Amino acid sequence: MNRILILGLVLTCFVSVAKSNENKYNYVVKFHEDGLLTYQGGVNKLAATAPKKQGSSAKFLAKSAEALAYSAYLKDVKTERMNEISQVLSREAKSMYHYKAVYHGVMMELTATEAQQLRSLNNIKSVEQEPVHFLDTERGPRWINADQVWDGTAVPITSLPNKGEGMIVGIIDTGINSGHPSFAGTGPVDGYVHTNPYGAGNYVGHCIGGDNDGNPPPFAEIPCNNKLIGAWGFENDGTAPEDGGGHGSHTASTVAGNVWDGPFYDSAAGSTIALDQISGVAPHANIIAYDVCGETSCATVSAGVDRAIQDGVDVINFSISGGTNPWNDTDRMFLDAVNAGIFVAASAGNTRATNTNPIADVSHKGPWVMTVAASTHDRDGTRLIGDFTGGDTSITQNNLLGQSNTGGYGPAPIVYAGDYSNGDPDPEQCLNPFPAGTWTNGEIVVCDRGAIARVLKGANVAEGGAAGFVLANVDPDPAANTLAADFHVIPGIHVKVISGNILKNWISTGSGHMARIKNNTGGGNPAVGDILAGFSLRGPNLTFDVNKPSITAPGVTVAAAVNADVGTPNGAAEIGFLSGTSMSSPHTAGAAALMRAVHPDWTVSEIKSAMQMTADLTGRKEDNATPVDTDDVGTGRVDLANAPNAGFVMDETFANYLAADPGNGGDPKTLNLPSARNSFCGTSCSWTRTLTPKLAADASWTVTTSTDDPAWNLTVTPDSFDSVNVDQIFVDGLEGVTFVPASDQTITITAAGTIPLTTDGMSFGTVTISDDSGNSPDLVITVAVNQALPYGGVPPLD
Repeated sequence: MNRILILGLVLTCFVSVAKSNENKYNYVVKFHEDGLLTYQGGVNKLAATAPKKQGSSAKFLAKSAEALAYSAYLKDVKTERMNEISQVLSREAKSMYHYKAVYHGVMMELTATEAQQLRSLNNIKSVEQEPVHFLDTERGPRWINADQVWDGTAVPITSLPNKGEGMIVGIIDTGINSGHPSFAGTGPVDGYVHTNPYGAGNYVGHCIGGDNDGNPPPFAEIPCNNKLIGAWGFENDGTAPEDGGGHGSHTASTVAGNVWDGPFYDSAAGSTIALDQISGVAPHANIIAYDVCGETSCATVSAGVDRAIQDGVDVINFSISGGTNPWNDTDRMFLDAVNAGIFVAASAGNTRATNTNPIADVSHKGPWVMTVAASTHDRDGTRLIGDFTGGDTSITQNNLLGQSNTGGYGPAPIVYAGDYSNGDPDPEQCLNPFPAGTWTNGEIVVCDRGAIARVLKGANVAEGGAAGFVLANVDPDPAANTLAADFHVIPGIHVKVISGNILKNWISTGSGHMARIKNNTGGGNPAVGDILAGFSLRGPNLTFDVNKPSITAPGVTVAAAVNADVGTPNGAAEIGFLSGTSMSSPHTAGAAALMRAVHPDWTVSEIKSAMQMTADLTGRKEDNATPVDTDDVGTGRVDLANAPNAGFVMDETFANYLAADPGNGGDPKTLNLPSARNSFCGTSCSWTRTLTPKLAADASWTVTTSTDDPAWNLTVTPDSFDSVNVDQIFVDGLEGVTFVPASDQTITITAAGTIPLTTDGMSFGTVTISDDSGNSPDLVITVAVNQALPYGGVPPLD
């Protein structure tokens, strides 16, 4: 009888599985063993692998003898656990990924019922569904002054040129276009021959011949080289780690793509275009790609972070959403990465159909993450259309102003698309291609804006023989009456409603209308740079008192590599002009790679603080008039002309970051950050900050303050102090000359007076620390206060 009952139970289990119609999702199954970053020794006499010094500048060594031995032990344990899971599920259990760095566990596809079954096993610590995240350059690097590090101008002491040599950047995104010249083993323009830090021919992940650490892919491996030294695919979408959407290639080439100068093929416009030379911010750094995203979402992020730590990258770029609960979500894994000596840049996030208001919705609130807003660079798309002749009336303006990134054209006949037929009831919209031969004299054709992509309208009139294109706005609402500097298939210009109406009214009478689209000199125009992007998510951070975003960088119409989903003529390489905080974050990641190469002895927090305290806070909001504030852009726009020369930096430890968790009674206001915030300041509140000297010269420092309202003020104690040459501090002891670190400087910042009580934000101030000798750039700590937040902000701590 007992044998029959047991058989019946087994059969019932198999039948249940066979009939299950439950959907499967990615789950992280954690085991009880410590990961490499937390293992302190004591198991099977295996040595500890956890970082010995929290906050150290040294990277975690995943390939050390100790780490390799403990990894082998974890691999054996994993095999045992998977056998046990197979028995419980009555099917062969397969892992998508084996976690070894931040914790020990596996990623698996499970139904909700199966996940609940596994939670009952003693050897399993937890089973949680993996969160689903969403995806949120030619002028850009120079706009943040990367070229001053490239040529050595901004490199302290040595003045040696630096383009990120020796740095490894990890791009956690949609994969990479492995055949693009941005990622070639030899730079196509400067001829730089990349060096593989793993050794020539040694690759990690799902490269042809790569070390996949026992994780063979269910897809074709891709070719790697001494530039692209690794590529991992965690999404079984049929293409990984080859980029299926272009987003990952774009971010990777912005961080560290080779210098290249075309020909360029804009797949959106469908044409080869002329453009300045393009380069990543750290063009000589090595790249590893981690494909964690499918076509519409990203469901294997934790695997990418864990693997990047094991691969020993120096910098991670994460242009993906998340981080709103940083002590408990993806940002918590990024804290482990920081503890392993990895700088993390992440996008602040963008508005979208489900979230049209950017205020108080910033992503990646982890104090250890460099959260990046988006602003404009200095590419000037200003164009004019003028030299008007013909018609029965005259245009009183000599020129009408517009935007474009294509060249000039004319003089040529100018006509209105609404006077021709393309089989559509609204031909003026240029929604369909016009028949070939519609225009035979090289006409400039005016189309109305709306319904389809702007560049497609130009393509549709080009099909009919047009040689020039005017896109005219039709909606006078300020939100719709905006201009875009697009790259059109033919010379074009985008004009506002009033200019479009002037053109169309003039064309409607008489004949022989002629006009010229005028080119400009191209290049940079500082007047159009540092304007906050309207889509960029921003503060105030209503969850706890840490300013977010941290910083801003170029993220509007950024030119960089995309995927090879179209054929290209004449050997042209694919580029895309994309906008988003996804584009600004890699500018900052590339800047961090340069900073780490210049200062290999600085900790991640020190690098982050130097970049923040030297940022440029002179930008404007999207109206191009109102000054930005800390809740918009953090401390300002990345400035590599100054960051490498910061005379003081700030450090913070892994333990303090953990202890600051407000969910466990911690207070993030106490963290040693280059910003200060108190949402319940009352009539007075204070912060303490510790400055670590880095200047190779004796210096005297003076502190000044400013606020946005004379009713309150900032004071700093002490308001002046001295520092000594960090390269000359030593003692001559019995063991010979011994280096002694220069003393840190502690300051207390106090806000007092009639602190404004605001219902829609904060009041802002700055603390500026100036080197009287001028050897260091000014260092700025931003301050944000409110008397109290009546709309449900951060509660006061007891």
